[in-house]
Amino acid sequence: MPNVDLNRNYPDPQDGNHPDGHSYQLENIAQMNFMKQHHFLLSANFHGGAEVVNYPWDTWSRRHADDAWYQFISREYADTVHLVNSTYMNDLNNGITNGYDWYEVAGGRQDYVNYFLHSREVTIELSSYKTPSASTLPNYWNYNKNSFLNFIQQCGYGIQGTVTDSITGNPLNAMIYIENHDQILDSSMVFTNATTGKYYRLIEPGTWDITFSAFGYIRIYFKNNYRNSNN
Repeated sequence: MPNVDLNRNYPDPQDGNHPDGHSYQLENIAQMNFMKQHHFLLSANFHGGAEVVNYPWDTWSRRHADDAWYQFISREYADTVHLVNSTYMNDLNNGITNGYDWYEVAGGRQDYVNYFLHSREVTIELSSYKTPSASTLPNYWNYNKNSFLNFIQQCGYGIQGTVTDSITGNPLNAMIYIENHDQILDSSMVFTNATTGKYYRLIEPGTWDITFSAFGYIRIYFKNNYRNSNN
């Protein structure tokens, strides 16, 4: 449909379905189906119009449960860019910003992924030009390449494991909740892959208390049992 902003056309944690008043566009339906099918651990969507890494939330003024982690990966991205070109990606807080602090957005993909899919996503504004010329694209690649690699590497950090039935060994569809950290309102908890039982919880370094729960099973609570380091 003409004149529909695709980044205002996702379900919104605060404003619900169709926050822009339009039906979901075919492009967004395809993306939502694809992401649901493949259970992304970490992702980014890329825009033009500024040079900054934008982290959740866009729709709420309150901070995400993983705000410290989001600031860390965003700062790492921008600082790595600055090693290549110190004059690039300097907008707002020297290349990073909380989304709502910049301006409120309803129906954005970033918040959809974080809230409804229990995944982790940021928005990376790559250029102050909405449509940079093709001749400049190699420069943007060179500026961002190392930051892309660092971003992908974050998938190897945090807490991960497999949840299975103790008798049959079959994988379980379980919720992993970080006590005194996760927020139900944020939907910040993660879930296992129901087919494999595997889970991945990206989180800042620390020692964490974790509750594992699955329908029909007794909850299991581990206190001070998980320690991770991101560097």
